Amino acid sequence: MLDNMDDLFGEDATQALGAGNLSADNLNIGIPSAPQKPLPPKLVQRIIEMQTSGCNTKLAWPIAGAITQISNNGRTVHFYVMDRNVRSNSYALKGPLSHTCETQEDAEPFVHIHCSTLGLDLAVFDAVGGIHLFSMNGGLGRMYPAVGPYAEHEGPRTALDRVVGTHWLPVFPTEFRGPWISPATRQEGSDQWTTRMNIREAHRKVHHPAESRTGVLYVTSNGKLHLTYQQEGYGWATTTTELETFSSSEELLSHAAFGDDNQNLLLVTHDRSQRMKLYSISINWNATQDTRRPGMSLMTVRPELELGHLTALERIFPQQADGAKLTILKIVPAVPDAAEPPVSTFATVVAVFAQVSMTAGLSTDPTQPQQDSFSIIARWHIETTTPTLHESFSKLKGSKSTNANAGTKTILRRQPDTVSNKMILSLESQFFDTVIACGNSDGTIDFRDRYMLNTIDGFGDNDTVSSLPYNGFEHSQIEHSVHLAMSPDGSVLAYQLPYDKLQSKLMQQRAGWQTMEDGVIDTKGFVAASVVCLARQYAILSCGNCATDEILALLPSNLAIPMRHLFVRQVIRIISRNPDYSLLEPQKQQMQVLKEPLLPRALSAQLVLGTHPITGDRTLTGQIAWAILNLKLTCTALAQSVSRTEAGRFETWLTLRGIAKWALDLHIYIMDNLLSVWRKHIKTGSKSAKASFESHLATTESAALHLLLCSSSRSFLRFQTMYLPKYFMSIPACLPRAQSVAQRQQLQDTFEYAEAAPVKFNIFGQVLQEVDAAVRKAYIEGKVDGPRRMEAEIAMLTEGALPNELNSVLNQLMANTLPKASESVDLAKLFFADTSWLDLKGTAAASGRQSFDVLKKIPLRSGLRLRFCRRCASVMEDISSERLREMPAWVTSAHRHCVCTNYWVLA
Repeated sequence: MLDNMDDLFGEDATQALGAGNLSADNLNIGIPSAPQKPLPPKLVQRIIEMQTSGCNTKLAWPIAGAITQISNNGRTVHFYVMDRNVRSNSYALKGPLSHTCETQEDAEPFVHIHCSTLGLDLAVFDAVGGIHLFSMNGGLGRMYPAVGPYAEHEGPRTALDRVVGTHWLPVFPTEFRGPWISPATRQEGSDQWTTRMNIREAHRKVHHPAESRTGVLYVTSNGKLHLTYQQEGYGWATTTTELETFSSSEELLSHAAFGDDNQNLLLVTHDRSQRMKLYSISINWNATQDTRRPGMSLMTVRPELELGHLTALERIFPQQADGAKLTILKIVPAVPDAAEPPVSTFATVVAVFAQVSMTAGLSTDPTQPQQDSFSIIARWHIETTTPTLHESFSKLKGSKSTNANAGTKTILRRQPDTVSNKMILSLESQFFDTVIACGNSDGTIDFRDRYMLNTIDGFGDNDTVSSLPYNGFEHSQIEHSVHLAMSPDGSVLAYQLPYDKLQSKLMQQRAGWQTMEDGVIDTKGFVAASVVCLARQYAILSCGNCATDEILALLPSNLAIPMRHLFVRQVIRIISRNPDYSLLEPQKQQMQVLKEPLLPRALSAQLVLGTHPITGDRTLTGQIAWAILNLKLTCTALAQSVSRTEAGRFETWLTLRGIAKWALDLHIYIMDNLLSVWRKHIKTGSKSAKASFESHLATTESAALHLLLCSSSRSFLRFQTMYLPKYFMSIPACLPRAQSVAQRQQLQDTFEYAEAAPVKFNIFGQVLQEVDAAVRKAYIEGKVDGPRRMEAEIAMLTEGALPNELNSVLNQLMANTLPKASESVDLAKLFFADTSWLDLKGTAAASGRQSFDVLKKIPLRSGLRLRFCRRCASVMEDISSERLREMPAWVTSAHRHCVCTNYWVLA
């Protein structure tokens, strides 16, 4: 009867569901040869564990950068990071970090971890389905238990409550942004590269209705669907529903996976009888606003889970490999239009099956043949169709219509399988779901396009940059590991060998980084393409709120200076940031540079690359980056504090004393360097101002001049000259509100320091104003258009260049501005001023100087608990949550990240 009904609708149902003709002739696959070495017993055990349950991840790498690992005994969660050595400018795995997440001695062991997409929350599941939530507080790897009754459960938990599938909801609006960046192409006959940036439309995905809140969905073996969600002001809570009623143990679930499908979620399950079922999930949040007190409104939600049964498949096996068992189950969403897919795509169920010989690596009999061990990737497109009646119905007497609408139905359309002779331990979709990355036990990663699962490999194309594997980056093969996790783009791999500690390894450039131009071999173009490839990856990760240290780790520490400049220059161009603010009105200049989110991330990369490969000192470009990043911090702090709401708080003025002194000393540093050049210029009788400045740059690598010429840094400096006088003039009124003699003396010393400074704010402000007017005049009278101004600004920022368009500015500095300013500056005090603590040349740790809190700009006392930055090695005091509630607004917002935009790590 069923077969007849299928025939009536003109399509064989079994074929639509993917169980049609599975002959070898149609599949075009074959069983691969056995691996060269037998699999180690631990790996065999690991594969069997993955076949038993879909949730047994012991190692994870969230986009924030904290590698998370469950200990071998299942009692502790450890954290690791990739850490940079500022002297050698190289990265290495650091950990385990001091903070851990632990379970009780008599509790069930941890068996599965799943980090939220942003890496700020962590769900840890035990062997009987108990959920343990942790949230990041103060730095990578420091996770505190979440509050709320979310873990309550009716009756004792059993093995039937074990979790088989999990999914974190995206955070709105953070994870609903992020542009798609096209491959980069070299313009013919030049060294210029071009890309396109498509800003995706606000796509609809299931998310928590409150901003910056999230939730986690998970399915248990007994068919229960749970949603654990954040309740504003009340911690976390859980709601539960049943997928369906089970009648036998064969219906118990072994694997489950979730995937986005516009306003709904898709859920696919796999049970012990090899049956696959597909559901749709919608969440009715029932959100209401709860006003606790005037001016404070919280959103209260009472979510309801709604399920829809879409379709099912019986006896799911790989094509022509019945002995392989399911190890990984995923749903890969359709590619958004912004990513310009070559063909229309469907949401796709991806399943990895593994066949492992039970004797592989265990048999001691050399005469016993080793059986094949391999992996198979199977796929099903999730398609929605509208069935139509067979054409025969049109011939029936009295028929009024040839088609009858029988309603839409969902089918799982089987695609050809892909065989790998490697053991796949991890599978992730990347880059707007256009790439499938398969992490293998031998330490390699197979990058495959999501359309045909073809392997993406290098083609030696120096004129196109599309992905790491396409441009020759690859992972070298190692011994078999039992656990592995890849960084968000697969550039670095964390892995654990049997009976060994956690290790990491970087992608390698297959052709190396040596630049050769001997007339026969020219590798400069290839190296440039590799640099642009990494710059594009850095830009993509920056736009996606991902950690970017792993990409920087791929660049060699001895990379040629021009290639370092190329990297940062391309990042700025790819993210479409224009650092030219020169022709804007001063107020617009300052507002735009303060609100600019992405340019600081490009400068953060320049900070790393602007390090001398031998001494570890900062080069000119490194100093420019360090100064601008700190200028942004100081100006943001002043903007948040020198206002009516904060001006009356003594605590605010006290925390700003280091910020104010740092800004004042930067002014002193700039004037000291500029006046030094002016004096030498007069003494030598040089006719060219530019020649004098270039000579000074060659001997000192001072960033003083460029901080004046670059419009972004000049805008920050002008902002300081407006707000710093207000701060210092308010100190006398704040002193009577001091809570102790020591605090009063600290603020009094700050005031007296400013009073005795060799450079006054009005003098430095006048210099900035004249330079700003001179730059504006040079661009207007020279008829320098927008693109050329942008190129000039980028060259000054990334290379330390002095554009010819600004020669008139340098001439005015020498002829008018500096001579006039010297008359109002105390040259004796200026000569003896010590500005080394600004760390422009390098960090205090590298030079042996006293360490300063990079946030508050004050000396660090001994015995303080510290946070450190894994990128620039800056440190700050670790502020507890209790103290943070009493801190001024600028501290509570600035303490989350280092000045270089990286997350902190607890020392």
